[in-house]
Amino acid sequence: MSKNLILGMIFCIVSQGFILQIQDVSDLSFTLSMIFQLLAYLIFQEVYFNLYVTIPLERQTVTREQLNYMAHFNEVTGLPNRRSLILHLRDCMHSAYSENRTVGLLVININRFKIINDSLGYQFGDQLLKTTGERIKQYRGGKIEVFSLDSDRYAVVLSEFVETKLLNRQVSEILQQFKEPLLLKDRELYLTPSAGISLYPFDGSSPEELLRNANTALHFAKDHGMDLNRYAVSMKREAQKSLQIEHDIRKGLKRGEFYLEYQPQIDLRTNEVVGVEALVRWQHPVKGTISPADFIPIAEESGLIVPLGEWVLQEACSQNRKWQQQYRPLSISVNLSIRQFQDVHLTDRIQRVLLDTGLDPTCLELEITESTMLDFDQGIDVLDRIKKLGVQISIDDFGTGYSSLHYLKKLPIDRLKIDQSFVRELMEDRSNKAIVSTITSMAKHLQLKVTAEGVENEEQLLFLQEQHCHEGQGYFFSKPLRSEDFETRFLKVAVYN
Repeated sequence: MSKNLILGMIFCIVSQGFILQIQDVSDLSFTLSMIFQLLAYLIFQEVYFNLYVTIPLERQTVTREQLNYMAHFNEVTGLPNRRSLILHLRDCMHSAYSENRTVGLLVININRFKIINDSLGYQFGDQLLKTTGERIKQYRGGKIEVFSLDSDRYAVVLSEFVETKLLNRQVSEILQQFKEPLLLKDRELYLTPSAGISLYPFDGSSPEELLRNANTALHFAKDHGMDLNRYAVSMKREAQKSLQIEHDIRKGLKRGEFYLEYQPQIDLRTNEVVGVEALVRWQHPVKGTISPADFIPIAEESGLIVPLGEWVLQEACSQNRKWQQQYRPLSISVNLSIRQFQDVHLTDRIQRVLLDTGLDPTCLELEITESTMLDFDQGIDVLDRIKKLGVQISIDDFGTGYSSLHYLKKLPIDRLKIDQSFVRELMEDRSNKAIVSTITSMAKHLQLKVTAEGVENEEQLLFLQEQHCHEGQGYFFSKPLRSEDFETRFLKVAVYN
């Protein structure tokens, strides 16, 4: 018997096992026994023994029904899996074709699930996935089928709607299931979904194409800060563009294409420049200046925001130290992204940067947004560790999230930064005046400083001064400047002109 013939027989046996999807233990035992006997013959040119493969007792309890369940259901959520989705879509599309109907496929992603999973543990993450799936299934506004895709995505098939208006209402109501906070193991979590939808027959003629296009719509929604997005052909180009930007960010970090601009923060009582915010910019070698709005979300989603953010922190602290040695003490503000905030090594990274640059910790202010606090108790622990370094902490874009007074008074923070959306229309909208006035009054009682962002004219400035707002920042004072321009305009003079 030739060597090639024996190897061919082994290949056939293995192939048969995979094709037939070995139905029970005896099939597996026989297959392995044949393989080992043929290998023995190949090596020794003679069959010296009969090999009997023994399967452990616990393995023998796996039934055909259990194997079928594992093949068609997600073991974490208990929901039908991707394979089941494809089969179900095929049936729905076949029926829809014969009845001239439309089928909707909604793909839902839990934003920042990986951060939750990494920071709170996989058991917590698994329970969150299961509970979220159960919450989606609770929808009673129409017949839906819910499936669990890989990791943090769910698919919802809507096959019973007459017109687009009804579909939009159903989708909106499904996403409303995420509005209420999720209570798991005494932790209150606010989950935000992003979703993409594709429709048969308009957006795909096969289940695979329909799913692919719903995913494309989902990624478009995430990249553009949208809750929901309907698929369009142009999104394929957008998806390719996002992948290219991610690739270019990696290269840009290595090539030193990123730089910082600095925007002054003005004391509204003395007109003195008391601080500066460091803002990252990107000079692409081919595309020129790329807006932060175009690359920050992609850096955040890909995880590249962590090395980029660390570079920003290092560069900002180093620059501020140089200015202080030459001029006077100045506070510098640096934004912390959600991924950075969830990084278990964050405090160590901050401490290392402070030691490397020699910057006084009290001259560094880290800005976080309200949505950064995915898990409140854990967030307080992180902030406490940062505060122990002597660093200042502020809540950026305050008023746009869901912070309550109960939470706010527990946070170890030093400053509130009023979101520019309230300041920009301050003189046109009375409600914005009321919001700004309330924030400044509340901050005073909580002994917090207040900075107003987006100051663009003198009327806004006068109103903020009347409300005893401490500091202002915006184009009325200056646009963000390169380090040398900022130095010339603001540090070589004592007072803003």
